[in-house]
Amino acid sequence: MSCSSENLVIAIDGPAGVGKSTLAKKLAERLRFFLLDTGALYRVMALDLLRKGISPEIAKIPEELLKNCDIRIEHADAQMRLFLGNEDVTALIREEQVGIAASKFSMLPEVRKALLWLQRRTAETGNIVAEGRDMGSVVFPRAQAKFFLTADLEVRAWRRFQELTDKGLKTEFQEVFEDMRARDFRDRTRSESPLIQAEDAIPVDTTHMSADRVLDRIISIVRERIDLFGKA
Repeated sequence: MSCSSENLVIAIDGPAGVGKSTLAKKLAERLRFFLLDTGALYRVMALDLLRKGISPEIAKIPEELLKNCDIRIEHADAQMRLFLGNEDVTALIREEQVGIAASKFSMLPEVRKALLWLQRRTAETGNIVAEGRDMGSVVFPRAQAKFFLTADLEVRAWRRFQELTDKGLKTEFQEVFEDMRARDFRDRTRSESPLIQAEDAIPVDTTHMSADRVLDRIISIVRERIDLFGKA
């Protein structure tokens, strides 16, 4: 399964700190599409596993633990709220330790397989902007538009450092830099769905571009490729 024949999928991939989340949210708002933040799904899974006492260093996760992870998505106005059972964990999953754990858990094939069906099912609910690491290459290989965002590692680390600082979290730039470099290595070298640019994805280097400039460029390309007025 790739995506519904009646719904549109715009896939945005790239490494951490490249601006995917900001772009995807603004793009979904502009086009009035649903937002699918797949990184957030991995964070919910990580939060659930951490609560169950599972270490991010584990070699293999028992299948029953993954099956019992009750993740629910609610969409409203290009926003995505996430629930574990009846608990809204949208804010909790943004904690840095959850993000680090999610990066490690996501290397496991069983974790990626467990979330694949949930990601694809979202495309059945309407037009979506899907952002993550393998949207165009694995989850939605027939997406009508694909983009692969890149940026220099130092720039990406600085963006993440500023984001954490703005939230009042104390951290050191070098620590953020090393963590991001480690995430890049894990994403690109994992055996299951590694971070790669899909052959038909359009590369966009955001190193010297503002979020608004990136959005305007993506919008113009999307409108050339997709009959938004006929299907959106």
